[in-house]
Amino acid sequence: MNTNNSLSLKITKGDDIRRFILTPVGDLYQSLLNHICQLYGINPVVFTPNDPHQNEVGGLKLVYKDDSNHDITISSSDEVNYALNFSKEKNPLALYIIPQKSSAMSKAETRALKKKERIERKYSKVNVYHKFGITDPVEIELFRKELMELEQMGYYAMQKNLKFLVNNRNGNDFTEAKKKLIEKIDGMKKKKQLKKEKKKSKKFSKKKKKDGQDINYSEGDENEASFEDSETSKDDQDEEEVMDISPVYLDMEVWPENTFSYLYIDGNNLLYMFDNVRNLAIKQNGKGKAQEILVGAFEMFASIVDGLSELIIYFDLTTTVYEKILENNTKFMIKSARPTFSTSDDALVFDVEESDPEKRKKCLFVTSDNGLCSRLTALGTTIVKPKLFLTIVLRKIYGDNHTINLEQWFVEIEKKINMLGTQNK
Repeated sequence: MNTNNSLSLKITKGDDIRRFILTPVGDLYQSLLNHICQLYGINPVVFTPNDPHQNEVGGLKLVYKDDSNHDITISSSDEVNYALNFSKEKNPLALYIIPQKSSAMSKAETRALKKKERIERKYSKVNVYHKFGITDPVEIELFRKELMELEQMGYYAMQKNLKFLVNNRNGNDFTEAKKKLIEKIDGMKKKKQLKKEKKKSKKFSKKKKKDGQDINYSEGDENEASFEDSETSKDDQDEEEVMDISPVYLDMEVWPENTFSYLYIDGNNLLYMFDNVRNLAIKQNGKGKAQEILVGAFEMFASIVDGLSELIIYFDLTTTVYEKILENNTKFMIKSARPTFSTSDDALVFDVEESDPEKRKKCLFVTSDNGLCSRLTALGTTIVKPKLFLTIVLRKIYGDNHTINLEQWFVEIEKKINMLGTQNK
C-alpha cells in the first residue's frame, strides 16, 4: 500500500471510480486534495468543511467508510493518516466524494421561523393588554400564553379573544372561558357556512328550474344538495378578526415639509384605483407597465421633496426590485412582498413592527385598504388616502394653479416610459 512514500488509492464520485498512486509533496492532505481536484476538475474551495456558504452552493467532502459503514470525513493530514492506519489491510484505501449536508434552512423552515417570530411579536404588544386593564407583567404573560394557545388552534383574533377571556375568566383558570369562546366562534362559523350552502342551494335550484327540471328541496334536504362541506377559508377567518381600533386617515391640503421621513406606498392598492392604470393592470402581461407608471409618478415626487429619507413602494409581486439614491439624497426603493410574505399588507405591517416607536411617528403610509389601515393605526402610524395624497403630489410638482388631472398625468408618464423603451431598443 505504501512503497517509497507512495499511496495506492481508490476514489469514487457518483458513478465515476478512479484508481491512482499518490506521491505526496509537502502537506499530505493538501497533496491528496489537489490531485483529486485535478482528476475531476473541481475547485478545492468546495471542500471547505462546515462552511454555510459552500453548503448553499454545493459543497463537497471527502470521506472513507468505518466498520459500521459510516461516512468519516477527512479534512486534514492527521485524518488521512488515521484513515490509512485504519484501512492498512485494504489496498487500495477507498475514498468517496459526497455532497456536504446543507446547514442552510429550507424555504419552508425559514417561513415557519418567520411566522413564529411574527406570532411572538403579535402577542408581546403590551399596549393591547393595557387597553383591557392588564398591566401587571405576570398577568400579561398569563394571558399571552392562553392567547397563543388559541392561535395555534386556529383562533386568530387577538383583541376579540383577549376581551372574551378577560370577561369570562375564573381567576387564573381559563378552561371554561376558552371552551365558551371556541363554542361561540365555531357556532358563528357553522352559521356562516350554512348560509353559504343555502345560498348555493338556492342558486342550484334556480338553475335547474331554468333548465326545465322541477326540483323541490325540503328544509332538511337543502343542506345535502350535493355540496361538499369545506373548512372555513383563511379569508373568512380574517373577516372574523375584529379590529377594535378604527382606521384614522390624515387630512391635509399641502405636503407637510420635513414632517415625515419615511413614505410607504401600498402599490397593489393603487394599481386598481385609476382607470388607465387599472386597465393596464388587468391586461395580460400589463401589470408590469402599470407598476412602472406608479413608480415613475412617485419617483418624480420623491426627487423634489425636502426632508424625505426613504420612499418605499411595495407590490404583492414584482420582478423589478431595486433601490437608488436620488439627487436630493432620498433613498427610492421598489420591493416585492413575495416570496417572504403573501401580500404587501403583511410586508408593510412587518416593516412597521420591526421599527422603533420614534421611527413610526415619522412614517406616512399611502393606502385606502381599511383592514391595512386598522393594523397600521394600531401600531401608531399615520395614513393618507391615495387620491388626496396624489392631488397634493400634483400640486407639489406643477404648482397650485395646474390644470392637469391624475388620469392625464398617468397618461403622460406612460408616454415617457414607452418613449424610453423605444430608445433603449
